[in-house]
Amino acid sequence: MTTVFSLIVLSTIYFLWATAKEELAPPEDQGVLIMSAQAAPNSTLQQRQLYTRAVYDTFVKHPETDHVFQIDVPGQTLAGMVLKPWNERKATAARLLPGVTQSWDRSRDCAPRSSSLRRCPEPSGSRCSSSSRRPSPSKS
Repeated sequence: MTTVFSLIVLSTIYFLWATAKEELAPPEDQGVLIMSAQAAPNSTLQQRQLYTRAVYDTFVKHPETDHVFQIDVPGQTLAGMVLKPWNERKATAARLLPGVTQSWDRSRDCAPRSSSLRRCPEPSGSRCSSSSRRPSPSKS
């Protein structure tokens, strides 16, 4: 009896996995936008500070922002824009992503070599909703 029940449960696992195309919670429920950037290997501390300030200014000018965090290590920056709770904001993370990306693209004076901005976390197995910035041409 126990063996038959175990076989039934194990055989249905495949059908549950095969029919589950997406996660139940949409990604915008997380309320976080994550930006990752790679700085030039020869960038100075002053250049990095200009860049991290520009990221902060870009994030906080949106009224949906609750707070901003940044992790800055040599050659790499990770920044996050944590959104206000649903009852305090009107826009979803998916709707904010293009606007924040456009704001960031306008601040090219201290741009890193490459960066990308995305909603976080993305459902496993889905295409990532992101906006990538191409590397800016280096000045010689």
